[in-house]
This record gives sequence, C-alpha cells and structure tokens, in this order.
Amino acid sequence: MKNKEKMLNNYASGIVLYNPEDDQYIESIKILTLLGVTVFVFDNSELEKTRIENENKLKKFSSLKVIVILSLKENIGLAAAFNNIVKKTLENESFKGLFLFDQDSTVNATAIKKLCNSFEKLEAKGDFGSVSGMPVRDNGIPYRLRPVDKSMKNNQMLLVKRAASSFSLINVDAFRKIGMFNEKYFIDYIDIDFTTRCRKANLPIYVDRKAVFTHNVGVGDVKILGKTLFPIANEYRHYYQTRNLILWSKFNKLNHLSTLKAIIQRLIVILIISIYAGGFKNRMFYAFKGCSHGFKGVVGKLNLKK
Repeated sequence: MKNKEKMLNNYASGIVLYNPEDDQYIESIKILTLLGVTVFVFDNSELEKTRIENENKLKKFSSLKVIVILSLKENIGLAAAFNNIVKKTLENESFKGLFLFDQDSTVNATAIKKLCNSFEKLEAKGDFGSVSGMPVRDNGIPYRLRPVDKSMKNNQMLLVKRAASSFSLINVDAFRKIGMFNEKYFIDYIDIDFTTRCRKANLPIYVDRKAVFTHNVGVGDVKILGKTLFPIANEYRHYYQTRNLILWSKFNKLNHLSTLKAIIQRLIVILIISIYAGGFKNRMFYAFKGCSHGFKGVVGKLNLKK
C-alpha cells in the first residue's frame, strides 16, 4: 500500500461544488486523500450560507491532505471552475495527472488505482490526452461509448472519440499543449470540446473499461420496451445542449453537414424526452433558443434577453 500511495502523490484531483444536496463529495474526498491524491475544491455555490457550510465540512480534512478551497462567491460556470483547478495543479510540477469529478460522483479506490496504473502504461508509450473510467448507472447499465474503431469496442483500453469529464484522469501535459477548458460554453460540451482538441493535436483519449464507477446523469432515463435509451436532462439544460453543439462545431471548424445532422438528432432526442417526461413547451423553447443563440454566436451563461 505504501508504494501505491507514493505513486498517487503524483496526482491531483478537482471537485466542483454547486449547491450540493448531500455529502457525497465528502466521501469522495476521504477516499482520495487516503490514497495520497491532493484534492482541490472549487465552490461554485451562489449562497453565502451554503459556501460557509461547505467550508466548515472541508476544514476537518486539513490534517489528512491539503485541501484548497477556491471560491469567487458566485457561479462562474463549470469550465472556469475547472480552469482554476488546472492552474493550481500546474503550479506544482510534481503533478502529472489530474482527476476530475462531479460533486455527486461515486468515487471508489479500485477504479482510481486502475486508472493510475493505466496512466503509467500510456505514459510509457508516448503522449496522450486522458484516460477515463467506465461509467455505469445505479442499475449497472453502462453509458454509451464512442470508440474510434468499433471493431475494438470490447478492448479493456478503448480508444474513444470523446469522454466525459467526470472520473477522467487528464495528462497535465495536455493542458500545456492545447490550453485549458473553453469557458465560453459555461456548462455542457466542455469535455467534448477538450477531447476534440486533444485528438486534433494527436493526443489520444482512452476509457479503461475495467475502471468501473457509478454515475447518474440527469434526472432519470428514457426507457422504451425495457431498453434504456438516454438520460433525461433538466429543461434548461436543453439550451446548452443545442447552443454549445453549434458553438463546438464553429470553434473546431467541423463539417457543416455533420453538424446539421447532429442538431437534428439532438432535437429528436429532446422531443422524445418531452413526450416521455413532460414539459414539452419549456423543453422545446430552451432547445430552439439554444439553436438561435448558437448560430448568433452567443456564449456564456444563459441570458434569455439576448
């Protein structure tokens, strides 16, 4: 265990808080600090009362591992919060990898160790962008992956087109080569944009299918005839899903035809969610407002007055 802990001292991790409803992030910090991973916490909570409560809960970890609380007393967006964590990580040259977690991520030591082991193997072979864990729902149903080569989809170390930020282990050299996260998105498509830029810079993205972790997206799933199709997002998130898809395409100079196809597919998904989960009027309003703002080049936090 000592050798493993020594290895994990070369890794940092970041957790962004936003009005957390429970103490799941506390459990995550306990596991990470006991493994020797440094934890950076950025509190994006908007209420001072909430930030004080979070800070008081975090103070008890000071004797276990250094916890840096980064707070600007407002919600500055996920990308900006990530970038504050990245800056702190890059200040310490001993860190070679950065884990990112959602505040409600279910962190488990087994998956953390597997990712670190995979990181070491990839590092020995050459440059790469990141290696992520394999996300599954509470019921064990995995989320869909996007392999570069579908014939290799059952490989343990799967080369993918994109990977979610939660439970990803990013090579810090990637930040030095392609820059940090794009803050213009605010939320959504942050990880997709980053992994797209990694791949364009010949920094491959991997998922370790044996590094399994539980992750719940949205407020449930659309299930038809016993088959789980896709997560159900909160209504306002459809704005960012459509707008940022268009911005992502513009920023990365992607093919117009494939972008149009992706927009249509996203609108169909939102339509199905609207029928399945309700809120048709609001969901479609946010979706089409996102499309409008995307084509206009509107960035940042949702502002319906624009």
